[in-house]
Amino acid sequence: MERTALVSCTIVVDLDGTLTPTDTLVESLIKLFRTSPFQFLCSWAFLSFGIAAFKQKVSELVALDVEKIPYRADLLAFLEIEKRRGKRLVLATAADRQIASAVAAHLNLFDDILSSDGRVNLKGSKKLQAIQELVGGNFIYAGDSRADLEIWKAADAGILVGNKAGVAEKAGDLTRVSGNFASSRPGLATWLRAFRVSHWLKNGLMFIPAIAGMTSANAGAIYNLINGFVAFGMLTSATYIFNDLWDLESDRRHPTKCRRPLAAGDVSIVSSIVIGITMFLISLGIGYQLNFRFFLGLLLYVIVTTAYSLAIKNLVIIDVLVLAILLNFRVVLGGLLCNIAISSWLLAFSYTAFFSLAILKRCTELIKLKARKLTWTDGRGYSVKDLKFLWPAGISTTICSIVIFLEYVSNQEIIINYQSPALLWVAGIGITYWMSRLWIITARGEMDDDPIAFAIKDKTSLITVAIIAFVFLVSRTVPTPLFFSQ
Repeated sequence: MERTALVSCTIVVDLDGTLTPTDTLVESLIKLFRTSPFQFLCSWAFLSFGIAAFKQKVSELVALDVEKIPYRADLLAFLEIEKRRGKRLVLATAADRQIASAVAAHLNLFDDILSSDGRVNLKGSKKLQAIQELVGGNFIYAGDSRADLEIWKAADAGILVGNKAGVAEKAGDLTRVSGNFASSRPGLATWLRAFRVSHWLKNGLMFIPAIAGMTSANAGAIYNLINGFVAFGMLTSATYIFNDLWDLESDRRHPTKCRRPLAAGDVSIVSSIVIGITMFLISLGIGYQLNFRFFLGLLLYVIVTTAYSLAIKNLVIIDVLVLAILLNFRVVLGGLLCNIAISSWLLAFSYTAFFSLAILKRCTELIKLKARKLTWTDGRGYSVKDLKFLWPAGISTTICSIVIFLEYVSNQEIIINYQSPALLWVAGIGITYWMSRLWIITARGEMDDDPIAFAIKDKTSLITVAIIAFVFLVSRTVPTPLFFSQ
């Protein structure tokens, strides 16, 4: 942060995009839609009375948790120093009075509040007029957008916040810049985290039917699989974004999920929605071109994941059942794209394996909850007491999945498709090792919130899974010596 000596005794600070990187109106609308879709729809009628009336109505219908929204720590630290030096601090925002008052009460930093009041939308010239009526002509203004340019023109000096294109240059032509709290624009890595592109590896499950059941190389099937992988990846990324928007408040209360780009305010909510909708539509377009049944499968996935986000994730046991089904669904979609009939043994193995991983995910959350001396999960129906059931249930399901896999690789109808079927027992050993290791890591309290996410970052897991996949490919294509055959 760059700054020069401040002369004026009053510092006026904007809220949305300045004091906080988020947009409080957009967040309020998201919360209103989540808590009462009917009231959300009805609230738009108040736009006929003006944007200020609309903001006021939304604030009356839903209370934003201003204690958990992200704030710019560097700007807050600067304002606290100036406050101790005797500066008068004014919060001036186009947000509704209820939000502005709640923010001021939470921060306990501002001497005065200027805000929209249901009649006047305090933005641009309206905000400048209100500032001049309150403090006169001597003030320093902290803002972030083009709407603040005419205020900077009238101010003694300006404090620039954020990274909006062209704003800093124009503000510098209008006023003396006494402070610059510039923040870098979210880079590719941040957006990839927001859209959980690393989780696309889960969609590699779509290739399992081809690896396990394709009798010969088929360029058309491989083409369909690759395009289907991309389409499903874009769809899951879009659903992750909308799920994160839905869970903004609960994520911010979570010790690790609070670092997600949307919860932390690292990416724009509006931009995320636009990109998410675009990816969703492109995904459906690709799916429709590939295979109509695959297209219907994508729609079904959206319906189930939406139901999960809205209600199912709060239902004990049913939530892990659905998580396992959603993972198993990727295997089914892969079969549709390759036009391969999937063995019931393979589906049974994958479902029980995914069910055990879903339980492991819940056990991880409860172990961390217990370490924080809490009892109930936030927004879910689990208690730390449930570990007494979940732990043995998860381990026993893991064992069941391994037994089913060994039955699968012993089935005569299956092994006739393999050149070296005995090698599949090596894959079984690898699966046993990998899943057992995940449970040990969880027992030590070292597991991430999501075992799949952990595996993606864990070198040992990646090597183990790569070896298992390699063994499958070799067993399909390379004959082994007679002493190692069935």
